[in-house]
Parts: sequence; C-alpha cells; structure tokens
Amino acid sequence: MSPKFRSICEAEASTTFSLESGGVLMGRQQGKNFWQVDHVIGPGQNAVHGRFRFIPDLPWQHEQIAKRFYETNGQSTYLGDWHKRLNGTPQPGSVTSDTGLD
Repeated sequence: MSPKFRSICEAEASTTFSLESGGVLMGRQQGKNFWQVDHVIGPGQNAVHGRFRFIPDLPWQHEQIAKRFYETNGQSTYLGDWHKRLNGTPQPGSVTSDTGLD
C-alpha cells in the first residue's frame, strides 16, 4: 500500500488509539498478481469501537463503496478490509493479506 493510503489508515486509527477500528480498501488490478489501493474508506460515523471488537457502520460503508465504484466506472472495486487492533497499527484484514497488497 502506498504511503499516502497507509497514512490515511493511520490517521483514522489514531482517533481511536485505545480501541479497535478499521475500514475498507478499494483499488484496481495492476497485473496478474498485484492490486493497487486507490481509495480508503473509514469505519463510518455509527461504527462501534471497543477494546476487543470493532463493528463497522456497514450501511454507510456500502454506500461509500458503491459511490466510489460508480465514480470510477467500475475501475475501483472492493479489495478488503483493514483493521487496527487495540493500541496497534493498521493492517490489512485476513481477506486482503492474500491478495498481494503490501
């Protein structure tokens, strides 16, 4: 993931430092085994941040995913989630860990 998008995730995660947080990664395929993150969506205003759990604001996230998809004529699509653990740094979720994102 580029420093630009990593810093967006880190900034969001810093707002809930002592709690878990997360969001969505969107992007484009740039070859057979490489995906480029081109957009980050936060947890949403109604997300639940806890010490040992995170529940995203799914209706809001789905709306943002659809908006980005249509704005890019389907070129930018859902890649997976990012998740920050308690007092940790943002990391791709298990779904994205296997997609070649770095």
